[in-house]
Amino acid sequence: MTVNALIHNSISCSQNKTKARKEERVRSTISVILVTLIVLGLFFYILEVNAIAGSGYKMRELNKEIKELEAENKIMQVNISNLRSINNLEEKAQDFEMVEAETVEYVTLHYRTVAEK
Repeated sequence: MTVNALIHNSISCSQNKTKARKEERVRSTISVILVTLIVLGLFFYILEVNAIAGSGYKMRELNKEIKELEAENKIMQVNISNLRSINNLEEKAQDFEMVEAETVEYVTLHYRTVAEK
């Protein structure tokens, strides 16, 4: 081989090594970016799963509270019905010393107009 061929071969080999290094850097950079994206994706996935689980727990608690309030509401409705019953009203009337009316008188109005301008 001649000196020119050796120099040319050396330059060519050096260029190939440089090109190979650049390609390796690009590959490693892409690999780092992909790994980073995958890790970030997993992190956000775990955050979302955690948020959904928290929402489910809160929903169960609210449903439990709704059932308790509905039961309390039914008890209150029964109490209202008992307080409005005729027996209870008669007892209250006796407690206030009210008596039954003996004679009932009705008032009839001859005019339908109650107020005039």
